[in-house]
Amino acid sequence: MNGLLDEATRLAGWAGVSASRGWPTLSAALGDDVRRLSDAYNQSGHAPARWDPGLQAARLLFFLPRDVLKTAAWARDAARAAPTRPLRVLDLGAGLGATSIGFADALRAVGGPAVSSVTLVDAEPTGLTIAADVVRVALPEVRVETRVADLRGVLHVDDYDVVLFGQVLCELDRDLPDEPRADAHLALLQAALRMTAADGLLFVLEPALKPGTRHLQRVRDRLVAAGHGVVAPCTHRAPCPMLARPQDWCHGWAAGALPDALHPAARAAGLRWEGLTSSRLVVTHAPKPQAPTARAVGPLQRTKGRSDVWWCTATGTLERAGRLDRHRTDANAAWDDVVPGDAVTFDGLGVPPSKVTGATEVVRRAP
Repeated sequence: MNGLLDEATRLAGWAGVSASRGWPTLSAALGDDVRRLSDAYNQSGHAPARWDPGLQAARLLFFLPRDVLKTAAWARDAARAAPTRPLRVLDLGAGLGATSIGFADALRAVGGPAVSSVTLVDAEPTGLTIAADVVRVALPEVRVETRVADLRGVLHVDDYDVVLFGQVLCELDRDLPDEPRADAHLALLQAALRMTAADGLLFVLEPALKPGTRHLQRVRDRLVAAGHGVVAPCTHRAPCPMLARPQDWCHGWAAGALPDALHPAARAAGLRWEGLTSSRLVVTHAPKPQAPTARAVGPLQRTKGRSDVWWCTATGTLERAGRLDRHRTDANAAWDDVVPGDAVTFDGLGVPPSKVTGATEVVRRAP
């Protein structure tokens, strides 16, 4: 198993990376820079045109740890489906390497194999140099390679075990209409999948925003139609039922909190330091057998005396199920902890009853 470092040690190492470049380190002023960078992202959807030292420090010391945690929470399905040998990982559009680090953390969390090597690909050479330092701090036993290239420029025959796309699709082909863009990203993901071994996989992580997530659902339907397997979040191979209603999008929430040292910066910037939302796809060459589960696609909605949840079922339908408070028992107590993204069985089945009774056995598996 990789010798993964605790959060405090990592953060200290990344602060050293920041200081070595003459950027600020952890201080009370970090919150102001985090707010400026957050505003830049929210106003344009892109990184700022010019990076000053404060923005660089905010990216490295706040948004990087947050994205590592987010990936670690949402990559567990991918980690469970990965080959069991030491893994060669390709990170396309790597940024600062958060997706690679978070994926290694997810492997550890599920008792998976070690990462033997990480290849970071990005078009920006300066950022890629920083990413290499960042990953070496977090994963000191992993061999790190870099390639300065447009990610589509490296899609040739190669033998990786896992290919990662961390918040990349949302940045690509934004001017294309919905359907041509989905076709283009189908081709992109298929080309990336061809770079993996027969038992390899792709992990795609995207922000939990409605337009981008519905785009990911369109790409998912095309992958399934082309014969590929989608391990998560889907528990079926039917067309995505959430595309039928324009108000729906498939995303989830997972527990997780930033290191204590970053809470003041989060408060100053008006951002959360706990609770992680994302959307994702885990794609394999061909379908794999899956245990029948239903996926929670909405929050637990509580009204007087009862609670309800919307589910994407193992048969590919959207179903609303409820439980009266007076029917709470030890068998169905897991119902109270359900959050969007959870995979759940009901009496061993992947379709919930319309009414959860005291006898219904509810088993929850968080992402």
